[in-house]
This record gives sequence, structure tokens and C-alpha cells, in this order.
Amino acid sequence: MFKDLLTGAKSYMDAHILIRDHKLWGFVIIPGIINLMLFAVTIAAGWEYSDRITDKMLELFGWGDRDDADLSMWSSIIQWFFMILFRLIFIIFYLYIYKYIVLIIMSPVMAILADKANEILTGEKSVFKMKQFVSDVLRGITIAMRNLFVELVILFALFLFAAIPVIGWISPVLMFTVEFFFYGFSMLDYTNEWNRMSVKESSSYIYRHKGLAIANGGMFYLMLIVPIVGLMVAPSYGVVAAAIAAHEIDKRKEII
Repeated sequence: MFKDLLTGAKSYMDAHILIRDHKLWGFVIIPGIINLMLFAVTIAAGWEYSDRITDKMLELFGWGDRDDADLSMWSSIIQWFFMILFRLIFIIFYLYIYKYIVLIIMSPVMAILADKANEILTGEKSVFKMKQFVSDVLRGITIAMRNLFVELVILFALFLFAAIPVIGWISPVLMFTVEFFFYGFSMLDYTNEWNRMSVKESSSYIYRHKGLAIANGGMFYLMLIVPIVGLMVAPSYGVVAAAIAAHEIDKRKEII
């Protein structure tokens, strides 16, 4: 697993080299613009709905008028606490859902990019077939939706686990690890599909190389926190890095 983690992390640097050398910037810039637009809409929607729920909660506690001069200092503090809390909760929730929105909406571009990367890595030219392309896109969407459900169930279980004294403290680390894994899962499946693996075979492969999926998803998140630039390049780099890492693992097996 440790070797897979290193391979997954290193593959992002290799992804940059492959994209640069083969002039695949069009596959980075176009999805990047789409990603920026999605992110802006997501944040705006999250902010709007958090405002509405905050107002409802404040009214429920009798603090609906934010300009009321009769509010005590403590009431004002609680009022602002609720405002900040609900905005944070909604933004975190929207960012979580946003990850899957990107996977679903950008699935056609990601499928094409994965094909390009694998053609470069293997030297095998694939023939474009619309029926196969549509099948690839639908497969990517289906896996994203399935992973969303499974991840929610696991995260809820870990949330309950966090209530256990002492050992529950590791729950946040496990939550991040789960998120990393499922994002990497989706990235790797594009290459597995190119290799004509069934969904069952792909899932088995990824669970055997879970360190690779975790590293891919973890590096994606590290890129994502870089303002603007991270949003522009993270999805495309994630797909290419997954293809490179899977190719590296295949070569390692051949040597053995």
C-alpha cells in the first residue's frame, strides 16, 4: 500500500509533464473554466440558503431583528454565532456535494482526456465510437452517484464513531481518508474502463490498490486549495495522474 501511495502522489508531477509535452492544455483550460463557474454557483447558492436558514433560526429564538438595540451583548454574540455556524455548515455541505457535481457534469471531458492520456502512455490508438463514448460517460455518472451514496453512509458511521471518547478522535482523519479514496476511485475508473474492465473488475482493482486511490484523491484536494489555479487544473490533472499511476502499476506487475 505504501508503494501505491508514493506512486499516486508522484503521478501528479508526471501528469504535468505529460500535459505540457503533448500540448493537452485545451483539456485543462476548458474543464477548468467550467469548474470555476460551478464553484462560483455552488458557493453563491450555499451562501443564499445559509442566510435563509440563519434568519429562520434567529426568528425562532426571538432574535430576528439584527438591528434591535434592545438585544443584550450576549444575545448579539449568540446571534452572530448562529450566522457564522450555519454559513459554515452549508458551505462545507455544498463543497462536499460539489465534488460529485463536477464528476457528473464534467464526465464527458474526463472520459476523452483519460482516453488521450492512455493512448499516449500505451501507444495504442483507440477508435472513437459514439456508442462507446456515451457508455463511458454514463458509467462515470453511475459510479459517481453510487460512490456518493456509499460515502455518505460511511461518513455518517464515522460521525457516530466520533462520539466515542479518545478513539473517536481519529474520526476526522478517517473521514478525510474516505473522501480521498472515493474521489480517486472515480479518477481511476476512467482508465480501468479504457482497459475494458467491468465495473466489478474495476472496483476489485481499486480496492486492491486503495493506497493509489487515496493518494490520487489527496493530491487533488491539495491542488484544490490553491486559489483559482487549483480549481482550474485539479480535475484534469487528477484524471491524467490516475492514468499514469495505473500504467506504472501495470509495468511493475510485468517486471515481477
